[in-house]
Order: sequence, then structure tokens, then C-alpha cells
Amino acid sequence: MLIASAAGLVILGASASLFSSTYRLKGREDQLIPLQETLRGAAEIMSQDLREATGTRVILNNNIPALPASTNTSITITDMDHNGKFSIPEPNGNSLQNSANTPIIEPNYANKTCEDVFVAGDWALVTSGNWSQWVQVGNNGGNVCLANSGQKKVLHVQQKLTGIVWTPAASFMKMNIVQYYLGTDASTGSTVLYRKLGSADPQIVAFDITDLKFQYSTDGLTYTNTPASTPASIRLTITGRAQKKLPGESAYRTYSLSQNVFMRRTTLAEPTNP
Repeated sequence: MLIASAAGLVILGASASLFSSTYRLKGREDQLIPLQETLRGAAEIMSQDLREATGTRVILNNNIPALPASTNTSITITDMDHNGKFSIPEPNGNSLQNSANTPIIEPNYANKTCEDVFVAGDWALVTSGNWSQWVQVGNNGGNVCLANSGQKKVLHVQQKLTGIVWTPAASFMKMNIVQYYLGTDASTGSTVLYRKLGSADPQIVAFDITDLKFQYSTDGLTYTNTPASTPASIRLTITGRAQKKLPGESAYRTYSLSQNVFMRRTTLAEPTNP
């Protein structure tokens, strides 16, 4: 009986030790849950923008010189503004050759006018379906929307159209320029993930991000660090740091999340660069 009782106490002690270790491990892992949720949320926001990319999709060094080029650690993408697409009426001669303004039909399907959508500095894609060209909206100051004989036109004096042949699918589309990159938050000193939309101030997506990587694939199988303008897929990897050190550890825990985002197929012709 004494031997059996002693054996029972040993087993109970071992079980208690195991339960205690398991509880401590769970407690430590629970402290990483907020970091994991932050990274998943940030990855989902970036993924949504990547799936919406249209036109050039990924900005390279020679795409649009005025915009930051994509790299292995930052990305600049283009997607169509959902309220910013206007049909182009058929012009005389069926061509818009050498034109510094483009006529549009308003209001558009979203009941928006030129003034509702465009301001100086916006980027737009002019397309006929099988041809497209980048233009930057602007009039060297002043209104960018011109009414002429009852016809509204969008001015883009810095770039002239180089020979678009009109089709019933011809459209003038506002394009959003979206950038993702790491930077330092002035108020906290933390390294953060920024999202910048057009000329607006950058917004913080996530705090305590220590690394951001983008890899590009033209076939959805092989990924490289070199950006491609028409990628089939982009692999994003984001790494964050826990806000506090875990008990008994001298360094901050980090956690990485990697995700392959397959791009939406587009029927637009590759745009002519400005």
C-alpha cells in the first residue's frame, strides 16, 4: 500500500508539472495572438489592393517616372477608382490624335461628374480596349475640367494622346496610386507599415513591423525579387515584433506571415508610358 501510494504521488506530481508547463506555454503563446492578428489584418489589406490592381498594375523604374518604383521592400500599384470611369464620345475623324484634352460623357454610371472625380495631379488611363495610355490630369493650375460647347473635357496638358482610335469601349479612367512601405512613426518611434493613396498623407496600417518583402512571379510558380509589370502573382511577407518581452526571455518575439496573392486578369492593353 505504501509503495502504491508513493507511486501515485509521483504520477500526480508529474501530471501537475506537465499541466503547469502547458499552462505557462499557453500563456506565452496567448501573448503573441495580438501580433498574429495584426499581421493577418495588414496582409489582408495589402492583398485586397493587389487583387484590384489594373492597368500597369506594378510601377517599375520606367513605367511612370513621377512615381516611386516598386522594389523588394516596397511596392507601388495602380487600380481603377470605382467611381472614376467615364465613357468617351465618338470624336470627329474617329481619332484622338495629339490631343491634350479628352471629352467625356457625364454623369457617369456612378452619377459622378468630372469635377466630382478629378483634381490636378491625378493619374488617369485612357483606353479604347486594345490600346491605352497614361496621362496626368492638370492644366498648369486652375480647373482641370473644361466645358466647351456643352461638351465636358478633362485636361492633361503635360501628356498628349498619341493616336487612340476610338471604339465603343473607349474610356477615361481615374487610377488610384497605392504605395506600401515601412517607415518610422514620429510619435512613437516605432517602425510601421504605411499605406499611401495618391497625394494624400500616408496612413499607418500596422505598428511594430520589422520587415516587409515582396517577390514577383510572371507564371505564378517562380518568384524573384525583381518586380514585373504584369505579374501573375506577388508573394508578400510581413514580420512583426511583440510589444512586450515574454516572461523569462531576453529578446522580443517576432512572427512572420507569408501569402501569395494571385493578380486579377485584365483585358486592358499594356499602357503607353507618359
